[in-house]
Amino acid sequence: MKYNKQHPYFFISKIISSLKEYIISLLILIGAVISKGKNGKIIFLAIALIVLATIVTTIISWKNNVYSFDESGIHMKEGVISRKSRYIPKDKIHTLDIDSKFVQRLFGVVTLKIDTAGGGKEAEVRLILSKKEAENIRKILFSDNIKQNQEAESVIVEEKQEKVFDESIKYKASVTDLIITAITSKYIMGGMLFIFVLYDKINNVIPKSFKSKMDNFENKSAESIMAYKSLQLILVIIIAVVLITFIISIITTVITYYDFTIKRNGNKISVTYGLFDKKSVIVPIYRIQSISIVEGILKKPFNAVSINIESIGYGKEKGESTVLCPLLKKSKIDKFFAEVLTEIKPEFQFSYSSNKSIMGYLIRASIIPVIITIFITYKFKYGFFSLLILPFFFLLGYYRQRNAAICIKENELIMQFRRLAKHIVIIPKKNIQSSTKSQNIFQKRNNLINIKAAVQGEIAQTEYTIKGMNNEEFTKLQQWLFNI
Repeated sequence: MKYNKQHPYFFISKIISSLKEYIISLLILIGAVISKGKNGKIIFLAIALIVLATIVTTIISWKNNVYSFDESGIHMKEGVISRKSRYIPKDKIHTLDIDSKFVQRLFGVVTLKIDTAGGGKEAEVRLILSKKEAENIRKILFSDNIKQNQEAESVIVEEKQEKVFDESIKYKASVTDLIITAITSKYIMGGMLFIFVLYDKINNVIPKSFKSKMDNFENKSAESIMAYKSLQLILVIIIAVVLITFIISIITTVITYYDFTIKRNGNKISVTYGLFDKKSVIVPIYRIQSISIVEGILKKPFNAVSINIESIGYGKEKGESTVLCPLLKKSKIDKFFAEVLTEIKPEFQFSYSSNKSIMGYLIRASIIPVIITIFITYKFKYGFFSLLILPFFFLLGYYRQRNAAICIKENELIMQFRRLAKHIVIIPKKNIQSSTKSQNIFQKRNNLINIKAAVQGEIAQTEYTIKGMNNEEFTKLQQWLFNI
């Protein structure tokens, strides 16, 4: 079997990475030597030896880090002192993603990330290759015949497998879509909360002497004018910081998701995005465990949602990889499913939670805010103003009860619930790992239950719960699951 070396860029990246680990320690050491006035020749000689050793070990590592692949899987050998050999069968590979950073694109190389089930947060295998070589490996190892022995796993029924897909663009996010995504993100909400807290605390931070000078501003004394100007400056700085944060959030989102494109090719979904850090991800349909249609509070005015997925091997990149579509108008949901997720029709007839459960929802949503409000009211002079936030939590509890619902279709279980955002979770029948019901002493009086369904996540199971349902709904679910 012929083994190939990785692209020479591997050598450059490894050296830079290794030197970055030592740079802080080296700078501290150099500073200490210079500050004591000692002869620095010895330390600089030591640094030169470290750099030389790094270069030598990197060259050996590059020569020893080799790979080979064929239609059965991929073989790898690595190590400098201790040599390791590894083989990953084709049918065990869950994801083969291509990541291309800005600097890599200057050298015409990409990083091929390979993952199997049960992998950690980082990719199990990383290969630095030319783009052509990476595409060739992905094409061979992700060819459609991988599914011949996985029919039991596939959510695609036989007649739909025969459907031919053209590999044209099914969805492309515009810059406007990305800006709306940024301004409706949870981070903007967090920033608004921070401003509110800062405004509330600023009165306690300002010294009493400063306040007295402000009170005398009408006397036009030099000190009071200076105090007024200082307060103006503080407020301007706060506003500037908030605006800069807001702009950075928008720019970061646009850069991260730039040219966000989705294609459907046979039984695979191809997702590409990124300006400087270009990513290309392939998601096999049969690996998708659940699909979520999420309508956030800030997205509602734009009549938009996001589409998220729970998929083994897809979701390792913090905050972005579980997003299949960052922003989608409600009017285009049907079209999106028809072209990208053709196995599922987004048509639901829900059975909603019982009206008897409303008190439980109100208590769960407001109990902690009520306790905090009582404490603030008792502890602070104007703490009773915190009572103004309680209606929001009561309203949240009300809408949680109104939105809680379940729908059983021929091949899918749909669960609708609300945290802050409203979620509609679509779970293919074969992906349901377990279904359980629970009941507390208060629910028992009204014959109400909580229904929980679990699917396999990246590392552990992901669970979805609908509270306050009638007991008959769980009976229907069990009969559907076991084909009774």
